[in-house]
This record gives sequence, structure tokens and C-alpha cells, in this order.
Amino acid sequence: MAISSYSTTAADNTSISGIAVTDSTVIDAVDDIIRQLMADIKTFYDDPISLDTTPQLGGPLDSNDFSVEWSKGADVASATEILVLRDGNYFTVTGNITITDIETTADAWVVGSLIVLHCTGTPLWTHHATKIILPDGVNIQSVAGDIFMFQKVASGSWRLVSSNMLATATNRGLAVAATTTVAGVVERSTSAENITGTSDTVYPTVAGAKEIVDTHVPAVLNATGTAPIYGCRAFGYIDASSGTPTLVGSGNVTLTDTAEGDIQVNFITAMPNATYAVVGSSKKVDDNGAQQADRTLFQPYALTTSNFKILTVVAEGGVSDCEIVMFAVFG
Repeated sequence: MAISSYSTTAADNTSISGIAVTDSTVIDAVDDIIRQLMADIKTFYDDPISLDTTPQLGGPLDSNDFSVEWSKGADVASATEILVLRDGNYFTVTGNITITDIETTADAWVVGSLIVLHCTGTPLWTHHATKIILPDGVNIQSVAGDIFMFQKVASGSWRLVSSNMLATATNRGLAVAATTTVAGVVERSTSAENITGTSDTVYPTVAGAKEIVDTHVPAVLNATGTAPIYGCRAFGYIDASSGTPTLVGSGNVTLTDTAEGDIQVNFITAMPNATYAVVGSSKKVDDNGAQQADRTLFQPYALTTSNFKILTVVAEGGVSDCEIVMFAVFG
């Protein structure tokens, strides 16, 4: 008779394994009662937990410097719904079939249970909002050697709480390649792919991005050799023929009309210093290239980090508003 069957009320303990324990118990039965009690105590001492299928703690579990050991259960074959028996907490998952569910049919594990699954094949773990809950809602393509820990969080619902996946495999933690609309794995581009610039499925590192810039920017600009390339900081196309200068096309500039033939160009974003170069030209009348006696000179002056000025000087002397004034700023 198991000790767990004894009552804490003394009067209710009227027998031990069929031997009556009453006020009228004869002396001859006392030795049998004592021997049976000793046997029950020894059985409980040898294996106290197995005698109680639902042991409960009255407080925190103190392992007394001993390990709490899990056992390995029977192997689990991969399937749409894998059946994990309650014969351990560590299981080997075999096969390569896509897994979408864990023991929902049996629903035997209690909420809060933890199981560790070690894959020897390559099953695809499919995310589901209530069945198999995976990080970021993304499927996981496992490979042989991957280990996953799941916790039951509700009836028929298991959440991946930890994993140890091989770094040598592709698509680690994600079952799909990244796209413009889908989160996934990205592959690092090679130097050759950086230079050719034709692949749209790989991505460069910081060093790769520099290699792309160094290779493709000169090509786009039709620049050869190793001389440095400098960008234009501002530009403008001005028509001042009406007496008021107007920007026909521009970048990073506005205008101030200071006087006839004298225009102030203001930077929207200031220059880092005043040692930049202004190149340009002017023409009094846009007459399709016909020569004129009043040809003009383009003269920039008073350069600062916030603005500079342009004089348009006519050939016979003096200044004049021009129909075409074009400039670009480098520095």
C-alpha cells in the first residue's frame, strides 16, 4: 500500500495492505503490520516521486545542490501535426515534412510546459498566430542539428522561446529571401557583383557600398583615371532681360536684384568656405548665336559662404541686364 494512500487523520487508517488496524487487532497481527509499514516506507524512500503522479510544491523548489534532470522521450516524426508524447521533455524530430501544428489533437501537455526539439532533418516550421508562434511571424527552415525550445501558452498553442540554429546554413531564422515587401534573409554581395551592378537579390556591406561608388560614379560621369571628382554645389540659368533677374532653372540658389547688370546669388545651403569657384557666361540677347557688337563679360565677385555677385559688362563699356546668364559653383 502506497504511503500516499495513508490519511493524515489517524482514525481513518484502518488497514495496511489488507491487514486490519483496529482496536481489536490481535497481537499476532502486529508484527505483520509493522513489517508492511516498513516495506511501504522503504518503497517510498526508493522512489517517492513516481508514487505521486501529481506532486505539488508548498514553496520554491530547492534542488539541494543536485541537478533537476529531464528525460529524452520517443523520437517524433515530422508531420503536418507532430505528436509529442509526455514521456520526456527532450525529443529528436526526424524527417523533412513541413510542420504546422504540435499535438493539438491530443492536447495532453499542460499550459506552461516546456519541450526541447532537436532536428535531424530539414522540416519547415510554419508560423501560425495560435498554433506555432514564431518570432516576427516568419517561417523557419531548419537544418539537421537545429534545436528549438517551445512553451505551451494556451490549449493547442506553442510559442518558440529559444533556439540554437547552425550559422553555416542559409536562411537562418527566416524561410524566405528578403524582398521590398517581405522580411527575410539577405545575401552579401561579392566584389564582382558590386562592380557589375546587375544583381537585385544581394546587398553590399559598407565596404561594398564604397566599392560601388568608386566604380560606378566615375562611369556615370564618363570619368576615367584616378583624379578626384568634385560635385557642383549650385547652378543657375538667369533671364534679366525684363530688368528683374529671374531664375529659369537652378539648384541651391535664390536671387537678389542689386542694380542693372549686377545680380546677387544667394545660397540656400551655405558653402563650407569662400574659396569656391564660379564659372559662367552671359549674353545680352538670345539671338540664336548671331554675333553682336554688345557682347558681354561674365564677372563674379564678392564671394562669401552665403552669396556672391555677378556683373554682366557689355563690350563697349558699362553694365547691362542680359537675357542669358548661366553659372555653376564648385568647391
